[in-house]
Amino acid sequence: MWIEGGRLTAIDEALEHGRTDVDRLLDQVLAGADAQESTLATCPVCRRDLVRQPLAATGVYASRCPGGHGAWAPAGALEALRRFVETHASAAARARRRTRVLTRILLILLVAAPVVVLLSLGPNAWLNGVFTLVQWHYDRHVSATNWPDRTWMLPDDIPTKGSAIDVHAELLYFDRPMRLLRVGASNRLNMDGALKVRHTPEEYAAIYAAYRERQLRLLADIEHLVVPDRLAEIHAHLVRATAQQIVVYGAWTDAKARDHSVDLARMLEHPAVRQTNAELLTAWGLIQQAYRLDRETAEVIDRTLCAFDVI
Repeated sequence: MWIEGGRLTAIDEALEHGRTDVDRLLDQVLAGADAQESTLATCPVCRRDLVRQPLAATGVYASRCPGGHGAWAPAGALEALRRFVETHASAAARARRRTRVLTRILLILLVAAPVVVLLSLGPNAWLNGVFTLVQWHYDRHVSATNWPDRTWMLPDDIPTKGSAIDVHAELLYFDRPMRLLRVGASNRLNMDGALKVRHTPEEYAAIYAAYRERQLRLLADIEHLVVPDRLAEIHAHLVRATAQQIVVYGAWTDAKARDHSVDLARMLEHPAVRQTNAELLTAWGLIQQAYRLDRETAEVIDRTLCAFDVI
């Protein structure tokens, strides 16, 4: 059988380099081959004597044209080549399957190992690990146009039945700012997360602008709440804490744009950070003075204020 050009050489090289498409190459070669019943001694193109040479990867012999016009191989040699290619393809397929299986096992181990470690440390460690992973995912995706809602991570509403706050107007007051502060805490967490990730100064500025717009709306909503007289001082502290938080993140964003290594620890001395924390602590102290809170109400208010605080 006469095989034109360097097709037989291409198969030999493919086998030597471990390519996986050798069977396809062989089918193409044999489909375009010219059947010759008699043995060829010279090239049908240039009439030069053919030179008998082995295919290095297989040991099968063929007679090649010195000018590269093609090669002649007997039917037995081609059949031996086909069997070799089929064996090669089967071995390659088995190797690919082994690689896929080992890759899957490795991925399972990589995923399972941290889970096993966390479970061995107890349910609290496991929950903290999951929470950290979720936070990391959100942090990576915060942008001026993508603003994740993290309120589901925060405390539930104040209980409307059984609360120690038994004056209706006062219970209504606490319910509304706690709901608003949960939204503000979600905005704060997004801003915190964005500042942990490397961005350009322009991206930091755009993310802060998105945060500032949301927190200014929140501040306006808090300022317009109906406040019972004896809770006016508490309300004033919440308003000032919200306003100062906006100042904190403006300063932190500016610092981050100049130096990416700036973190919250380096912002702790900023006056707005200290004031935000002080206003919230004072509000919580006044709430505890005004009521003998039940455990559930106290937990909701305390955790919501803590979630809203910068530190």
